[in-house]
Amino acid sequence: MNQIDIDNMPRTELQMSNFDNSIDEGLEEKLKDGYWCNHNAWNYNGTVWYKEGHYYEAVYHYRRYQSTYSAKTLRELMDIVQDQFGTE
Repeated sequence: MNQIDIDNMPRTELQMSNFDNSIDEGLEEKLKDGYWCNHNAWNYNGTVWYKEGHYYEAVYHYRRYQSTYSAKTLRELMDIVQDQFGTE
């Protein structure tokens, strides 16, 4: 899958959150500019970035890598990850 080295990329304070099922306004554009962000949830955490026309999320459950997912939009990506790991 399309992995990244986030140590060499800036992190944006904008984020995705399962708390209120939200994606911060402007996040898609910020990721396209080379930033990465968090997807915060109760049972998992995701690292989200954009590369070559897709958004990616590497999902960690209790600090253990699970899988990386991709989609053309952040909303689609969030739906895919929530289908796998829950909406909490």
